Amino acid sequence: MFAASALPLWSSRSCNVAVASARANVVRQHSHIEGAGRPRRHRFKMCFAATREHDDDRNFRVGEDFLAKARASAEDLRARLCTVADGKLRVISLITYTDTQLRPLAPEKRTSSTRVNGCTSVTFVEPHFGTTCGGETCVRYLEGYSDSRLASGAIVLLSLALCGKTLPEIERFRADTLLESFCLREIVMSPRMGGVKAILRHVQERMQVVCSGRHLAPQEPATLTQKSYSANLDVVGPVLGDESPAEVAVLLSGGVDSAVAMASLLERGFRVQPFYLKIWLEDELANLGRCPWEDDIRDAEKVCAALARKYNQRVQLETLSLQEEYWSRVVQYTIDEARRGRTPNPDIMCNSRIKFGAFLDSLGQRYALVASGHYARVVTMRHTERGGETHAVAQLFCSPDIVKDQTYFLSQLSQQQLLKATFPIGDLTKSAVRRLARERYNLPNCDRPDSQGICFLGKLKFEQFLEHYLGTWAGPIMEAESGRFLGTHRGFWFYTIGQRKGLALPGGPWYVVGKDLENNIVLVSRERSQCNVTCRSFIVENVNWIGWEHSNTNEEPMRCRVKIRHGPRSVSAEVHCLEPKNQSWIIALDEPESGIAPGQFAVFYRENQCLGGGVIASVPALQVSRTIQRRSMTEECTI
Repeated sequence: MFAASALPLWSSRSCNVAVASARANVVRQHSHIEGAGRPRRHRFKMCFAATREHDDDRNFRVGEDFLAKARASAEDLRARLCTVADGKLRVISLITYTDTQLRPLAPEKRTSSTRVNGCTSVTFVEPHFGTTCGGETCVRYLEGYSDSRLASGAIVLLSLALCGKTLPEIERFRADTLLESFCLREIVMSPRMGGVKAILRHVQERMQVVCSGRHLAPQEPATLTQKSYSANLDVVGPVLGDESPAEVAVLLSGGVDSAVAMASLLERGFRVQPFYLKIWLEDELANLGRCPWEDDIRDAEKVCAALARKYNQRVQLETLSLQEEYWSRVVQYTIDEARRGRTPNPDIMCNSRIKFGAFLDSLGQRYALVASGHYARVVTMRHTERGGETHAVAQLFCSPDIVKDQTYFLSQLSQQQLLKATFPIGDLTKSAVRRLARERYNLPNCDRPDSQGICFLGKLKFEQFLEHYLGTWAGPIMEAESGRFLGTHRGFWFYTIGQRKGLALPGGPWYVVGKDLENNIVLVSRERSQCNVTCRSFIVENVNWIGWEHSNTNEEPMRCRVKIRHGPRSVSAEVHCLEPKNQSWIIALDEPESGIAPGQFAVFYRENQCLGGGVIASVPALQVSRTIQRRSMTEECTI
C-alpha cells in the first residue's frame, strides 16, 4: 500500500499473470476495431465495459483480489516508467499508458460538482467508492476527463494509488511522493504539480462528503465556455473599414503579432472576442520545467486586461480546447507522412484544418471575421459571371516584410476560409509591429521573442516526437556515388532530402540525397549538386488554387514563381497541368533548386499574389549506380 513517506515495490507473480491474461483478452476482443493501433484516448473506452459491475453500489466489497489487481497494474506501470532514462520520454510513456487505462467520465457527469478547481486544464473527476473488509468506506477507482493528457495521466496514477484507501489514509496521502516513486520527478518540479495536487484535493473533499453522510445537490452539466455559439451564419462578414463596427474573433497566441492585431482592431472601433486555442501536446511535453501554454495564456490575459483598460471595452479571453481535432487532422497526418518517408508540414495543415478549419466551423461563423497575427493580406473583390451574377472572391497577397511573409503557410486556405479571414498586421513589417506594441499600445508582451519550431511541439524536439510514435530502425548510411558504407542511422523517417545536420559523419559536410525506404538505407553525398539534391522538375498533386482564374486546367502552361519552403527565396517556373481530376501538375523550374522532397508544399506566386499550392508528390530521380554489399550480395540501387 502507499504510505505518506515511502512506497514499497509491489510484486505478485500470480496477480501479474492474471492481469496480463485479462489485458490480452480485452485486446483480442477489440482487435477488430479500426485504428486500434493509434494512441488516442477515446478508442479504449470499450475496454472497460467488462469491469464496471456495481459502479453505483457503494457497498461493493474492495477485497484482496480487487486490490491485488490494482497493485499489479501499478507495479507494471512503475516498472515501465522507471526503466526509461529520459524524463520527457517517461512522461510520454505515462500518456501512452493513460490512453489505454483511463476510465472516461461520461459527458452528462461533467458537472460543476465533478469539475476540479485549481487546474488550469479543464478536468473532471468522479471517485467511486466501496467498503473494506472492516466495513470502512474506501476508494475503488476514479473516473475522469481532461483536455490535458498529462492531467489524465495523473488521474490514472491516483486511481491506482488510492484504491482501497480510507479517508484517514487519503488525508495523509502525498502527491509528490507518489510521482517520485514512479520516477516522475520532472512533474514534481514543474508548474503541473499544482494540477496533480488539485485532483487529489478534489478526491479528498468528495470522500469527506461521502463519509459525513452529506449529499451533493444535483448539478447541471458544466459549461466549458461562457457563451453559447451559433454556427452556420451563412453571410460574408464585412471587410475592415466598414462604417458599422462588427465583432471579430481574434486568435490570440500570447505573442506580440496577434496582440498588435487585436489592438489595431480595437483602435478602429471593432468589438473583439479573443480566443486561445489549446492544441494537442502543447500542455504535455513541450517543456516540463516551464509549461509554454501556461505562459501563453498568462501573456494573453495580460494583453486583454491592458487593452480593456486602454479602450474601455470588455476584452475577456476564452480558452478553447481543440486537442482532439488537432490530433485527428494534423498530428496523425504528420505521423503518416513521416512513416511514408515524406516531409510533412504540420504548420500549413494547422492553418487550414484548425485555425480556419475546426475553429471556424464550430465558433467562428458567429463572428463577422476571424483575425490572426499572420503576415499576409486578404483583398476581397466582386466577381461578375457572364450571366450577370456577382459574388465575392478573396485574393491572398504577400506582406511587405519578405522575410516574415506567411502566405506560404496560408496557401491551403479555401475561398470560404479566406472570405472570413483578416490579417490586421499584414501591411506591416516586423519592426513596425514591435514599435507599435511598445510605443503606441504599451503592450505587456512587447519584447516577447518570436516562437520557433513546429506549432504543436513547443520545445519538444521533432526527433523525440517521431521516435515515440515510429520508434527506431537501425540501417546503413551509404555514399550515393560509390555505395561505400559510412555509418548507421536510427530510421529513415528521421531524415529529409537536403538535410545536413544530424548525420554525424566524418569528412563532411554530407547531405542526404535519397532514401531507400524498402531496405531502410539513407544515401548521402558531399556534393549538393549531385544525386537529386538539386533538380529542375517535380510533380505536385492536390493543388489548392485560391483564385477562380487559376483553377482552370487549360493546356497552355502558366508562368509563375514557386517556393518549396517558407522564406523569401522563390524560383521562376512553368506549370503544366498533368491530371485535371487529381489536380496534378508538372513544375519545370528555370534553374535547379536544392532539397526538394516528397511531402513538402510547393506554393505558386505571380508578383506579390499567392495563387495557391500543393504537395510535392515525386521528384524525377537521377539513376545513380552504386555497389552496396549486403548479405554477401551485390545490388544495384537507384535513388
